[in-house]
Amino acid sequence: MKRAKTRTPTRFAVSTTTIVLLMLGADGTAQHVYRCANPNGHVVAYQSTPCSAGTRVTRTWSAVPDPPPSPSQAAARTREQQRRAAESRYLSRLAGTDRRPGRSGRSGSSGKAAGPVIRVSARGGCEDARRRRDAMLYDLGSRQVSVQTRRLLHDHVYEACK
Repeated sequence: MKRAKTRTPTRFAVSTTTIVLLMLGADGTAQHVYRCANPNGHVVAYQSTPCSAGTRVTRTWSAVPDPPPSPSQAAARTREQQRRAAESRYLSRLAGTDRRPGRSGRSGSSGKAAGPVIRVSARGGCEDARRRRDAMLYDLGSRQVSVQTRRLLHDHVYEACK
């Protein structure tokens, strides 16, 4: 029978310790990382100093910090974050889960469930939906729109036109 893998607090502490130690030594030079274990083989720490008495070194390696991103890489990351944030806001607005001030997803105390309502005029609803879809694709940049977003847009047009 296989044992289920679980994250123990010790593993979390080890991971956190490793990250902190690697960040502390990010001065551009390589540092050694020591993996220390107690006598029965359980990993107890990752550290930048040799293991203390009562523990043994199970592995050692050089850790070189990543260089800082170039200005063009930083700009590309910023653009990607902005694009993803815009897409997320758009999808939230489509789903009716955006949290704009003054909007409420509930219909008072009537006891009825309330959800997002997409109003489409009876006449020309199909054309309105198509125009909204095309405008959204244009605003978001059609090459950078995910498949899920496109599917949502096309589904709204389908519902309006059927």
